[in-house]
Amino acid sequence: MKHIFYAFIILLGFQSCSTKFDVNSFSKNRWILRTWTANKLPPRASASLKFEPNSKISGNAFCNSFGGTVKITDSSIKFDQIFSTKKFCEGLSEFESKFLEDLQKIDSAKVAGGKLTLYIKGVRIMTFTEPR
Repeated sequence: MKHIFYAFIILLGFQSCSTKFDVNSFSKNRWILRTWTANKLPPRASASLKFEPNSKISGNAFCNSFGGTVKITDSSIKFDQIFSTKKFCEGLSEFESKFLEDLQKIDSAKVAGGKLTLYIKGVRIMTFTEPR
């Protein structure tokens, strides 16, 4: 009986380490980009991400609006078919291009404590928070 109890505890421990996504945890509202690994955020602009119905996304890439699709499974997330408007905003085009490029490379995510963290191959790339 003691061994069954320990096996159960170990099984629960492994389950808590796995990342399972709940689509509803992503789609509460608009997420605001707060940190972007290896990239400075422009001082006068912000980026956002919103999960829409029917596996769609929308947001703001510092200047231009963007949209696309998202596929969320139990253990992965993939952004695809991303498009954006083409308004000129001085000094922001490089930020926008890199942001949208990184977004399409994302392969996993975590939602905890009011933060959405996006990863590429286990490396944290972007952290978003709910609007204040």
